[in-house]
Amino acid sequence: MKPLIFSLLLISFLFGAPLINSTECDCTQLETLQIELRNAKRLQDAFRNKAAELGTMGHAQSLVELQRFAQTDARRGLEPLPNYKGAGEVDYDAHGNSLYDPTHPSSSDTNESLCKMTPSAQAALQQAMENAGCSGIGRALQAHEDVHHSSCMTHGFVRFFQMNGADRAREEVDAYGAQIKVLRAEIAQVLEHAEFKVISDVKSRLQFPQNPLYTAEIIENHAEVETSRVSGSTDQFRFEGQGQQTNNVRIEGNCTVQGVPYTVPAKVTIDTDGLTASVQFELTGTMPSIGMQCKIPGVGSGYGMSMPVPMNSAKSPPITLPLKDGAEFKYDQSESEAAKIAARGGVTMSGPGIIRIVCHKR
Repeated sequence: MKPLIFSLLLISFLFGAPLINSTECDCTQLETLQIELRNAKRLQDAFRNKAAELGTMGHAQSLVELQRFAQTDARRGLEPLPNYKGAGEVDYDAHGNSLYDPTHPSSSDTNESLCKMTPSAQAALQQAMENAGCSGIGRALQAHEDVHHSSCMTHGFVRFFQMNGADRAREEVDAYGAQIKVLRAEIAQVLEHAEFKVISDVKSRLQFPQNPLYTAEIIENHAEVETSRVSGSTDQFRFEGQGQQTNNVRIEGNCTVQGVPYTVPAKVTIDTDGLTASVQFELTGTMPSIGMQCKIPGVGSGYGMSMPVPMNSAKSPPITLPLKDGAEFKYDQSESEAAKIAARGGVTMSGPGIIRIVCHKR
């Protein structure tokens, strides 16, 4: 039996999607790619932070501690994928590890044969890649394992095998770095071919101080704006789109509103790092004339009309939400800046608002 310090394997944690799928990644796998990326970054940080501590230990102790850490503490805080039943990890198990004495291979053994993954390890990797949510995740897993194989070939198997825990931890940092690079590129590729529809629904109720004309005004706004990418890299992307916002107003009391519903041009901008989205609405154009007819029984009636007013590019505050299909941001108008302004005049503002992102492939 080989000693424990000689059987330590480099572990790659996998978080593939629940269905076997070798298709190219698109909007439906965007959330999966994001979870994979966040987990890889957490694991990279975990091994980077552990390397210094391992460097203070003796060779054998550092390997034992690294193995313990990889199987326990390094996993903390990782995000699971619902309903995933595939393998949770794959080991880079080189063929040389199976030798009786890996530090003294025979003269006929080459680094290429010694560093090659064992059939069982290769089969586990292949299964994990097939179980990945899309082919891009599989490529990221392969990139991770390629770093270990390249290190083995560069150092030579014996030197590679004799690496201490600190060196192995630093190699894991490099391997997760390669995995992260591919995942970022896959997210960028998804966004390159994606469009996002931003849907906004807001219902505001303005409660006025008691008066004979009206008690409340209800305003309903609805917008659906398609956006497409206007700039981007592997780190930052911008999507923009033009559409319309439909507005309707009704009065509770002795008045009715005329000239509704009406529409105004709406522009949506999405700035994203591929993980979260900052969404901003901008209303432009001119608010049309709105009339109000009031009748008070036994008193009389009256009519008034507003003048058309340029909106002067009214921008809403940016809203941050996850960048994924179906992501929603819900808010209460009573907590908005508009509500604070209305309160100065004795008007109470309330009502729900929701912004939703829908992603689809161009």
